[in-house]
Amino acid sequence: MIIPVAYVFGGGGGGSGTPKVKAPESQPSPGEGSGGGFGFVSWPIGAYVIKNGELYDGDTLDTIYPVAKKLDKQYWWDTAPSSRSNRAPVR
Repeated sequence: MIIPVAYVFGGGGGGSGTPKVKAPESQPSPGEGSGGGFGFVSWPIGAYVIKNGELYDGDTLDTIYPVAKKLDKQYWWDTAPSSRSNRAPVR
C-alpha cells in the first residue's frame, strides 16, 4: 500500500452588512455589505509504503517501523549499463 503525504492548510472567510431600510432618494441606501475569502495550499512531500506489516520511506525505502533501518546497498547502484554492442541485434 502506498500512502501519499502532503502539507496542507487552508483558511476561511466571512462577511458583514447592514439591513436595507427605506431611505429618502437623496441619501445612499444603508443596505450595504461585503465579504468573501477562502484560501487553500497543498504541497506534496513524499509517500510511505506499507509491505508485510513494515513501514518504509517512499523516497529512500529505508525501514521506519517496526525497527528503523537504512536500506542496504544494492548491487546495481554502482554498476553501469552494458554497452549496446553486447546485446542481440535489433530487428
